[in-house]
Amino acid sequence: MTDKINIFILVMIIALTWGILSCSLCPLKSSTENGNDSLLFFIPPGSSINEISDSLINRGILIETDKKFFFKTLIADSVDRNLRWGHYYFYLPTNPDSLVSILKQGPIQSLVTIPEGLTIKQIASILQQQANCDSAELVRLCYNSEFISSLLYEQFENLSHIKSLEGFLFPSSYNFGFGIDPEEALEIMVNKYFEIESEIAPVRHPHGLSRYETLILASLIEKEARYDSEREIIASVYVNRLDQDMPLQCDATVLYALGTHKDKLLFKDLEINSPYNTYMYKGLPPGPIANPGRISLLAAWKPAETDYLYYVAKPDGYHIFSTNYRSHINATNSVRNP
Repeated sequence: MTDKINIFILVMIIALTWGILSCSLCPLKSSTENGNDSLLFFIPPGSSINEISDSLINRGILIETDKKFFFKTLIADSVDRNLRWGHYYFYLPTNPDSLVSILKQGPIQSLVTIPEGLTIKQIASILQQQANCDSAELVRLCYNSEFISSLLYEQFENLSHIKSLEGFLFPSSYNFGFGIDPEEALEIMVNKYFEIESEIAPVRHPHGLSRYETLILASLIEKEARYDSEREIIASVYVNRLDQDMPLQCDATVLYALGTHKDKLLFKDLEINSPYNTYMYKGLPPGPIANPGRISLLAAWKPAETDYLYYVAKPDGYHIFSTNYRSHINATNSVRNP
């Protein structure tokens, strides 16, 4: 009996010694060094840690022998419970410690600045270039009645007259995730528009315009005014013309109808048969011609009180305003024949 006990103790000692020696031989960290090349990697929403690690291995980012180190570091830093989906840049390959550190920082963010006065297509192009957002899908959604309704139904009782999201994409700087979904980007910009509108809009427009009509007016002001000091005055010209049932004769609306930019309109351009041709049709065009900024929106909601009905641009971008046609012709001649 004593011999059996001694043999058992000996076996246990050998096993313990072997375990200690084995652990001492096991590396505590990966020896993998970060590569020189990098790769853009996307983590889809709802991905499990196993799915992510397998995909990292398949792409050559995580070495398969480093998988256990990756899991250990991931759990130790609690990143497994706070992992955010999105795009990441990783080395080929990436050391597990670096890999977890990059994941901990979160997905790539792109600061995208949308200037005032751009159209839907121009904004889509910027988002494509700077945030890898699908521009074709974004444009399609802007003209999709169901999607438009999903964003605007709480703001307007009747949406039948709103054919696109032109005007509602508020110009600002946004921190968009790289590869942001077009629906998410549009929702953020439209919500920003209504946030600004709620800050500046009075209960009623002084000239009886609806909210959508005021947005349309703001888009005209945005395209016609170069300097902020003139926006409220240009707004007054348009509301005065509306009050007197005069055509607005806004060059920017004709350019929108033509779908191109010109430094100077020709007489034949004014013949285009489009509801956006405010030389041919009285009243505001059926929709905004651009996405206006805060100052133009404010000018549209609170036009200056003037008797002006005309204006003409000077070479420096400022305008000469007139109350009657004769004065306007004189001003136009003085600009063209200095």
